[in-house]
Amino acid sequence: MKIANTLMLFLAVVVFQNTCFGQITAPENTFKFDKNTKLTFLEFSIGLSSLSFIDFATSPLKYNGYPIDIMLAHTEIDAKHSSRFGINYVFGNLSNDFNSQNSQSQFKSLTLSYSELFRLGFLSSNKLNTKIGGHLNTTGNFRQNERLFNSSKGIEVIGTLFASIQTRLEINNNSINKKELFFNADVGIINSSYRNAYAYVGQGALLNNDDFFDGYQFSIFSGNRFSTQLGYKAYLKNNNAIQVSYLCDAYKTSNKPNNFQLESHTLRLVCFLNLK
Repeated sequence: MKIANTLMLFLAVVVFQNTCFGQITAPENTFKFDKNTKLTFLEFSIGLSSLSFIDFATSPLKYNGYPIDIMLAHTEIDAKHSSRFGINYVFGNLSNDFNSQNSQSQFKSLTLSYSELFRLGFLSSNKLNTKIGGHLNTTGNFRQNERLFNSSKGIEVIGTLFASIQTRLEINNNSINKKELFFNADVGIINSSYRNAYAYVGQGALLNNDDFFDGYQFSIFSGNRFSTQLGYKAYLKNNNAIQVSYLCDAYKTSNKPNNFQLESHTLRLVCFLNLK
């Protein structure tokens, strides 16, 4: 599994380098930015996460690991408005070492997200651009630990509507090779989850009803989620851009004893391919 993950990460780096930096010296592709410039990008990123989770529905054990993070998104940006639709996939093995007994959990997570942000005039200037808006996010996790036997597989779907704020600061006066620092913060205002009420052992097998989701429950206005992102973005001469960012994401499904908690810290390298 580690070899496959390493190979996939290497291939992603090769694709990233060839697509984002291709024809970087071509002078005919350069353009100048102004306040009316509207940019449309296809984003592709690769990253590495430090991730941990606890599922109190099965055990109080905490699993930790360094899964690979891959993201694809479509983004439209101008001075007054920005929108983004993205797909994020995280995969890897997480482990727990308790009482000299080591166990591993395969972890896979798929996230769909959409956001709309609008300029906040009194917090913006020629160099500083602040936007506020909303961010809709749905995350599905799949976990498997064979040592838990009948409770070896776990699935949860986490849906969140965030209130969002984004601040971007230009750090140079070059209208061709613009560079900026940015900070995003998302606070969950409506949180929901779909997961098992307690241990991943339902009564379906006793009733000859082999339903994997036996005992699962949907909860709304339950739990909380918070995420932040800090990064640096530079526009290239070939109309593309590159970005380095650090993301923190944390959530739990409820305040009940059987809640699920996850925390991740991710370092991403992002390529923006200009579509116009």
